Amino acid sequence: MAFNSGFDIMNNDYFKDNRKVCIFGGINEAGSKTQEFHLDVINKIKNSKIDVVILFNEYFKEGYEILKNEGYNVYYYNNADEVIEDIKDILKNNDLVFIKSSKYNKTYKIFNYLSE
Repeated sequence: MAFNSGFDIMNNDYFKDNRKVCIFGGINEAGSKTQEFHLDVINKIKNSKIDVVILFNEYFKEGYEILKNEGYNVYYYNNADEVIEDIKDILKNNDLVFIKSSKYNKTYKIFNYLSE
């Protein structure tokens, strides 16, 4: 699972001085286990060294509520375009950013925006 590799990098001591930010959109390919998959990702966030979580797509709505209720620094958006509206106000220099979602969610727009 690509999420596992990303979390391994985020939790690596090499990046201990960087603020860690995850930008996750829904994973549409999860099929009948969609809800279970997305809740598993939320649990991985809770067991990691993530400082800021940005979630978008309805698959992460329940996860957003869970993290918000537990005091995490978490944001929720409906789609990638909404994330782009706020992203530069959320990110800081030297943040380590982990971006992942289905291609369907157009996460490439966020990556392209940040690359400019």
